[in-house]
Amino acid sequence: MTQRRWRIALTSLVLFALALSCAWPAQAGTEAGGKAGTETGHYTDRPIRVGLVRHFRNVKQITVLASSDYTITRAGSTEKLASFTNLEPLTIEAGASRLTLKPVSGPAANAGASVTITPNDPSGMVSIDSPGRPSKQFRGAIEVTLKSGCLQLVNTVSIEDYLPGVLTGEMPSSYPAEALKAQAVAARSYTLCAHSRHASSGYDLCDDSHCQVYDGTLREMPSATRAVLATRGQTLTYKGRLASIMYCADCGGVTECYAEAHSGVVPYLTSVVEPTGINHRAWEKSYTLADLAAKLVAGGIKEGEGLQQVTITKLSSSGRALAVEIKGANASTTVSGIKLRLILGRGAIHSTLFAIDTAADGTITFKGKGAGHGIGLCQVGAGALASPPYSYTCEQILAHYYPGTALSPASGSLGSRQPEAVTQPLSEQRTIPDVRVETPQL
Repeated sequence: MTQRRWRIALTSLVLFALALSCAWPAQAGTEAGGKAGTETGHYTDRPIRVGLVRHFRNVKQITVLASSDYTITRAGSTEKLASFTNLEPLTIEAGASRLTLKPVSGPAANAGASVTITPNDPSGMVSIDSPGRPSKQFRGAIEVTLKSGCLQLVNTVSIEDYLPGVLTGEMPSSYPAEALKAQAVAARSYTLCAHSRHASSGYDLCDDSHCQVYDGTLREMPSATRAVLATRGQTLTYKGRLASIMYCADCGGVTECYAEAHSGVVPYLTSVVEPTGINHRAWEKSYTLADLAAKLVAGGIKEGEGLQQVTITKLSSSGRALAVEIKGANASTTVSGIKLRLILGRGAIHSTLFAIDTAADGTITFKGKGAGHGIGLCQVGAGALASPPYSYTCEQILAHYYPGTALSPASGSLGSRQPEAVTQPLSEQRTIPDVRVETPQL
C-alpha cells in the first residue's frame, strides 16, 4: 500500500471522527425523542462478535490503521504484543502456523495464532485494507485469527454501535425516518435473538445477508444514526418474551406466513398484504429446457434429465410456490420452492413469489415479484408506508408487519428473553389503517 493511500485513509478517519462528534451529541437519545433510553451497562451496549466474511473471507494479508494510537494483544488475554501510533499502519500476514506482524518500521514479529487490535481511544475506529478487497472501517476491536491458512476477522462492537452500519447496509438512507426507525427496532431485536447463530465459527453473527448486512462506518449516514438513537434499546416482544423476528428486502406486495414456509408456528410472522398502490419489484427469468435441466441436475435433482415440464403444485396463502414438480424423461420429483430457488440462484430467482410460463418452443419463464424470503417487515413496503399518503409511524409499521407484538425497552443480560418492562401491544397504541387488501396478481 502506498504512503499516499494511507494519508487518504488517515484523513478519512479524522474527518469522520469530527463529523461524528457533531452527529452524536452527549444526550442524543433524549434529544432524538427516544422514550426507551438505555444506560451504560445495558445489554444493548454490551459487545457482540461480528464475523467479517462478506469482504474479507479467506484473505491472507491485511493492513490496519486506527484513528487513535492502538495496541496489539494476544486474543483472549491482556498480554501486550505491540503498540502503534495512529500514523503507523501494520500489516498482518497468515503463515503456516502463526501470524506475522509487519510494521512499517522495525522487524517483523511472530504473534501466535490470534491477536486483537484495539484503539486506545474507546471511540476510535480501525481501518482495514486487503489486496483486491474494498477498504472498510469499524468501531470497537478487530480480532485476527489464523484459520486454515487464512485470516478470520471478527469485529467486537457494542450492539448500539453496530446498528448504524446495519441500517446503512440493509435499508436506503433516503427512506423516511419512521421506516428507518422501524428497521432499527427490527435489526436490534434480530441481533439479540440470533446472537449465537455462528457460535461454532467463533463469532455471533456474520456481516452478510445470511444474518444482517453490516457495512461498518465508512458508509454510515446521519439518517441511520438518528434512527438508532431515537429507538435506543427498543425491541419487539411477544407475551413478555423477545420476539424472534425476520425481515426481508421486498415482499412483492404480500408477506409470507412463517408456518407455511417452515416448520413451527410463529403467531406474529403471519401473511400481511400491502396496499395496492405500493410499487414492488417485478422480475422475469427464462431458460431453455436444456439449460434448466442442466442446472437442476447440477443441483442434485437427477430427475431433471431430459426435462419436459416444471409445474407449481402447491401455493401458500400469500401465493408463493411451496411445491414444484420436476418432470423429466424418466422420472418425476417434487421440490420446495425454496430449494428450487437455491439451486437456480437467488440472483436469478429473486423470491418464491412466482408463476411459471411454458412457451410453445419449450422456453420456461419464471415471472415473479419481490426479493428475499418475504417474511416479516418488508423494507420496500416500510419505506412506502412511512411516506404519503399512508404516513405510518414506526409503531404502526411494526404493528402492521408483526401483529400482536409490543414495543419494549430491552433489559437484562445478552440473549435474555424476559424484558423487565413490556408496553401495551402495538395494535392498541394507535389505530392502524386497514391495508389488508386482496393478494396482488403476478
